[in-house]
Amino acid sequence: LTINQVIERLTNSMETIVRLERYAGHLLNWYDVQTLAPLEPRYVSAVDSGNLLGALWALEHGLDELVHAPLMDGKVFAGLADTGEILQQAVTQEGVAGFCHQTLATLLRAWHAPASTIVDLLRQQRGMAINVSSVVAAAGVTPWARELEEQVAAWTTIADRYLTWIEILAEKTVEELAPLGQEALLAIQQDLVLAPSLHELAHGRLDSIPILRAIREESLQASTPLAPWLDRVVKAFATSQWLAGETMGMAERLLENVRELSAALDMRFLYDPKRKLFAIGFNVSTDVLDSSSYDLLASEARFGSFVAIARGDVPLEHWFSMGRPYGAIGRQRVLLSWAGTMFEYLMPLLFQHAYGNSLLDKAAREAVRVQIAYGRMRRVPWGISESAFGNMDLNKTYQYKAFGVPALGLKRGLEEELVVAPYATLLALNVAPRETVRNLQQLAGLGLLGDYGYYEAIDFSRQLQREGRRGVIIEAYMAHHQGMAFLALTNFLHGNPFPRRFHSDPRVRAFEALLQERIPTLPALHLTSTWQSEPALPSGDSVAPTASTFTTPHTTTPKSLLLSNGRYGLMVTNNGGGYSQWGGQELTRWRSDPTCDSQGTFCYIHEADPDRLWSTTYQPVGGKVEGYCVDFTLDRAVFRRDENGLHC
Repeated sequence: LTINQVIERLTNSMETIVRLERYAGHLLNWYDVQTLAPLEPRYVSAVDSGNLLGALWALEHGLDELVHAPLMDGKVFAGLADTGEILQQAVTQEGVAGFCHQTLATLLRAWHAPASTIVDLLRQQRGMAINVSSVVAAAGVTPWARELEEQVAAWTTIADRYLTWIEILAEKTVEELAPLGQEALLAIQQDLVLAPSLHELAHGRLDSIPILRAIREESLQASTPLAPWLDRVVKAFATSQWLAGETMGMAERLLENVRELSAALDMRFLYDPKRKLFAIGFNVSTDVLDSSSYDLLASEARFGSFVAIARGDVPLEHWFSMGRPYGAIGRQRVLLSWAGTMFEYLMPLLFQHAYGNSLLDKAAREAVRVQIAYGRMRRVPWGISESAFGNMDLNKTYQYKAFGVPALGLKRGLEEELVVAPYATLLALNVAPRETVRNLQQLAGLGLLGDYGYYEAIDFSRQLQREGRRGVIIEAYMAHHQGMAFLALTNFLHGNPFPRRFHSDPRVRAFEALLQERIPTLPALHLTSTWQSEPALPSGDSVAPTASTFTTPHTTTPKSLLLSNGRYGLMVTNNGGGYSQWGGQELTRWRSDPTCDSQGTFCYIHEADPDRLWSTTYQPVGGKVEGYCVDFTLDRAVFRRDENGLHC
């Protein structure tokens, strides 16, 4: 992406975020993507808010890096080469007839060996336009051809907006520029080597332009052969500087919005000073702080804990109030988490440095080692974490929960299900790169590599009924997991830029020692077994059905259904009786009376001829019914009644 694309996309994202409903500066967990309305229950998650706050700090320093980096360098061609290679694979797989493989190969060679100076890079870029056009035309409707075309066009726009003055500078030879003097010549040569940053261009901080501008002003009195050329350089630079100033203004406004959003996030109300721990979250809909807390260091919550301490929202003692239980795996003592997931151990490392020979670094490496061994033992690829799995709700939406390795987690019953998520493997890229690549190849061989990357997961607890093949692929993409996968890849391929940016913040550097906690020599073991000897779930015969049907109101005892959305709740029986509540307050009176059961909310029907009154449910009028049916499902109760030739 070009600098303009990055700033524009981030600006659009921030403009949307500021329109969202917030609570104490916190974003809520769920919104309707079409209307931006919050979804119930409105909830503030301590982990998600902590992650957002830390990410905003990294973004703040990333934006500063961006505006001070060269507007164009050899990395541009590296990105084009990646897209070109994917296009080459795509047209080969699709068997595109008449595709010019040789032309694409020529482009790839050039992109893999970019010029070392900005002026030569610009010449390379201008010269490849015809070849790119022919490659795109020959590729037909292949999406990657359009992607390549758009990328080349975006970088051409950067050259046109900000760098045409460099191309004009390069038109003259050293001999032709000799009359300008040695100082001007050296300054021009300097500006032909490295592209300026957006910040330098916007503020005019370049070597040659002030000198050439002064020479141009002098030449207005005494005409020189270089006067027209000087005029073109000065005018082209003035246009580029103005455009750079416009973009710089957008970047500064974006940076201001990022700082305002992070400053508004108040982590203190999520903290329990008595327990010295963060609550899981806060239910805005019911105005209740969760009673459960994040009490383990080996948890995704430690990133938010660190940020809250670094900002001064919570005291330092909170860090040491998080538990550090150890389990024995072979001869090794391993720091335990709650669910034994990759997410708990590795997610914070997307933004934080892993200091060698520290407790957290060892915990991460041991967790990956145990995950690999567990996958080998179960004869499946490794990488287990929270993810979607093979169960669906009534709307055919995949369900979601945490899965883990039993030996790493305190939670019971982790061995009962086996779900592998590719993003969990990618989180380990910086810890075990070779093993990660091999595992990803194995997952791709199982069919998990789709058009938009790796699918969400494969559920080995189930199998396809028709083919009898072990494992059901969850053909879905989750933005949260795809984002973490991108971060892991970027950190591995580019020298950990996000931890570098995060640790550039003085607040972070002041508390880095917390991440360097020493490995205890012989920590006490958590002696309670993390394995479940008996299945935690009841057998299928004892599980209540998801739907019940009653064809009579005269059951031995009333059959009831409870429904709630967190605030409004109701109970209804197969007779039609029941009650309604809002926020714990009773809206209708009700008394447990199995013989009468006549209290609740009812719908009456009055027939004028004959003059007769009855209700759509058996209660409260009662009487003889001709036809009666009640359906109880997970989300509704449906009453059907036939009376005197009427059906309702």
